[in-house]
Amino acid sequence: MPLDFVVPMALAYLMFTVGLDVRPGDFRALAAAPAVVLAGFAAQMLGLPLIAVAIALVVGLPGDLAVGLIILAAAPGGVTSGFVTAMVRGDVALSVVLTVGTSLAAIVSVPLVVGAALAHFTGVETALALPLGRTVAAIFVTVIVPLTAALIVARRWPRWTGRARQPLRRIGVAVFLALIGVAIAGEWRTIAAEAPRIGLAVVLLNLATMALGYGIGRLAGASPARARAILIECGLQNVALALLVAGPILRRPDLGGVATVYALVMNLSALALILALNRAQAAKAAD
Repeated sequence: MPLDFVVPMALAYLMFTVGLDVRPGDFRALAAAPAVVLAGFAAQMLGLPLIAVAIALVVGLPGDLAVGLIILAAAPGGVTSGFVTAMVRGDVALSVVLTVGTSLAAIVSVPLVVGAALAHFTGVETALALPLGRTVAAIFVTVIVPLTAALIVARRWPRWTGRARQPLRRIGVAVFLALIGVAIAGEWRTIAAEAPRIGLAVVLLNLATMALGYGIGRLAGASPARARAILIECGLQNVALALLVAGPILRRPDLGGVATVYALVMNLSALALILALNRAQAAKAAD
């Protein structure tokens, strides 16, 4: 079975398990906190590209690598961010809103940011456009449909949902780990080749963007749960879209090496965060 089918279905399953814990009221509650939602969008769409530019200049990246870093930073949040947000007890509704919103906005924002980066760092002016149909279809299949299905199931069959929630979540953990394993194994040669050149910049980007997400969330008055959602949304980028921009759109697959290395770093940091917060929660419950 081709990965082009398996991966979207796996992502849809993760979103379904997350949706079982979400209620329509969780989305309505966000209307009462517009500053938090706007802070999330600002961190993702403005803060990340600016941080990438700063890191590229400080580290002294060559022009092509700098563009690759900015392509990654301009990409919207990844679909797995909702699952990771649930695992760290963040606000899943906020995570979903940010994922969908930044993914749709990326149709306009990514060409603008990447075009400016190419012009500045390489002197090449290139017009590019994201495929509207493909972008919307990906959001529909991996986010909207499974989330809506989960909301309906939880409402119509609450007893079954209560019994099935934890077993389904455990399967979700296995699916999430399998996705990480497949992604790393399939690109290990690229990761090993590119890590020495781009590793430091990628780690700095991951740490800085997560810090920005949590910090701007708290400054906007977000609860710890909502701030964690913004943190995850900023730290887990849509690597597949970044690779699409670098490869089929720009026809510069060499620019995708940054995103490939970042896929390893962001998933390792997500796993570390999950383990740390769950251990802290367990220790707090034991006291």
